[in-house]
Amino acid sequence: MYELALSGKIILLRVDFNVPLDGCQQIVDARRIEQTLPTIRYLLKQGAGVLLVSHLGRPTSRADQHLSLKPVFEYLRTRFEQSIQWLPNWPKIPHMMQPGSLAIAENIRYHDGEISNDQSLAKRMSHGIDVYVFDAFACAHRQHASTAGILAYVDEVAIGLLVQKEAHQLDFLLSDESKPMVLIMSGAKVATKLPLLEQLLPKVSVAAVGGVLANTLLQHAGFEVGQSKVEPLDHNTAKQLLSCSHLLLPVDVVVQRGDSIETVDVKSVQPHDCIYDLGPKSVTQISQYLSGVRTIFWNGPLGYFEQQPFGQASINLAKRILESQTHTVIGGGNTMAAIDAVGEDSPNVFCSTGGGASLTYLTGSGCHILESIHEKQDGGFV
Repeated sequence: MYELALSGKIILLRVDFNVPLDGCQQIVDARRIEQTLPTIRYLLKQGAGVLLVSHLGRPTSRADQHLSLKPVFEYLRTRFEQSIQWLPNWPKIPHMMQPGSLAIAENIRYHDGEISNDQSLAKRMSHGIDVYVFDAFACAHRQHASTAGILAYVDEVAIGLLVQKEAHQLDFLLSDESKPMVLIMSGAKVATKLPLLEQLLPKVSVAAVGGVLANTLLQHAGFEVGQSKVEPLDHNTAKQLLSCSHLLLPVDVVVQRGDSIETVDVKSVQPHDCIYDLGPKSVTQISQYLSGVRTIFWNGPLGYFEQQPFGQASINLAKRILESQTHTVIGGGNTMAAIDAVGEDSPNVFCSTGGGASLTYLTGSGCHILESIHEKQDGGFV
């Protein structure tokens, strides 16, 4: 492990505190904050001053005060004995930090130029900064000023402990050591899921699909999908996927049929039905492969998880995964929510903080931040 000399230095630590808030501006799930605390504490223990920088949501201007990071600041005050400074106007108004101090800046997306990777903004961020540490894995595929642009203006850069852990788990999935593996690929955004499905399909024992991806493949297989959401898919690509003997298509689905919700065989879907979830037989079909393998990788809920009762298949599958005690890597917030809904912690389950980032990392198609840091410091970790 490459170690930087951090004592007496000022560090800009890019974190991902994009946490859900309720209507009263209270944090609903603080997991992303908690998972970054080891990096923060390590840096402080080394005698460094730490400036935390994050985004929250997609504000259009500073008028979107419901997306302020102030609730995160208040939460952090309960997790550290030392004082924490709140910097509402950084980097517009520079702040001179001292070694050993801790501060958090307001939502960086309040500043014009963050998302467009404006170089003048990136340069202002670097003022007074000795070291840049990236620990926001969910943003690893975002070319923004605080993730990519700033790298040109800080000489010493490194990867934080959370990102290191994420990379370790995902590298394991790509290695032969993870075999035999069960792949469960679901959710929407077929275009983002497809490259990884194509890449991993020849390497896994079983691949199961759900969500819009399943709807789309069912349609290409000649099944009626009614009014269900599907996405464009090249016929030859679909034909190649469907020819794979270990690809599991759903055998039953939950549909909205008029005013009723029914579970039907995939052969019984009618033209006016809308598929919103997988049925119990489909979950059982997947579950029979969960034991006796070394790894499970699950990305994306099986149905319209956000709307009950269409999250039941995902929750039932999560129960079966936990019962299997198989090492499992979970990617995506709603997939993680299915595990949470079971209400059981398991040392066998690793939940990635970045669904989209995990897909781009595994396909090697876009985690440019990590690549740039490796190039600049020979892959140095904190």
